[in-house]
Amino acid sequence: MKKFMAFDTPLFRLMTRVYQILMIDLLFLVFSIPVVTIGAAYTAAYQAFFRIKAKEDSYLIQNYWHDFKSNFKQATELWLAILVILFGLYLVAQRFAHQQNMIVLLLIAVVTTFIALTSVFAFPLLGHYQNKLKVHLQNAVYMSLHEVGAGILIFMLNLVLILVLPLYVPKLLFLWLFMGSGFAIFMGSQVLLRVFAKYQPDDPQNDVKGGNSN
Repeated sequence: MKKFMAFDTPLFRLMTRVYQILMIDLLFLVFSIPVVTIGAAYTAAYQAFFRIKAKEDSYLIQNYWHDFKSNFKQATELWLAILVILFGLYLVAQRFAHQQNMIVLLLIAVVTTFIALTSVFAFPLLGHYQNKLKVHLQNAVYMSLHEVGAGILIFMLNLVLILVLPLYVPKLLFLWLFMGSGFAIFMGSQVLLRVFAKYQPDDPQNDVKGGNSN
């Protein structure tokens, strides 16, 4: 019985991780309800898992709220910019789809993919480093071009676990509601920490490419 209740057993660590994923998932969903806040909620969720990895997760909910507020301006500006650009691309695609202009549609698909891969890195960078938004975007673009495999992996995790699963496997809707988004972000955070370590192994508070922090 004592061994079962010990805090350093594999079972206890598993239960702790499930609880963390569950709580961050719920926080992410609740803070994403206004839609306009999705960027800040997504950034705070990544930062929560970064804190867990760094063993700074003593106050999970309080830290999430703090990170949500501190990243709100930059994350929301980025999120709204992405929405506007994607909506513009959608309108252009609608127009040229009727004309069956495959060249333009292919270019739109390439640009959309580039934006998606850049976003995969941009929001986590906001949560992990202190920099101006312009610098975060530069680093995100750089990583999207040099860490294509990681970007595609995280994008597919988000696509399948956050969007596809609840739409095409309705029987798992309950599980998705309490675990889907959190698990996708948790897996993405593990991949990104490895990527970030390649660029800034000694001081994770500085710019990924060695620029000045704010």
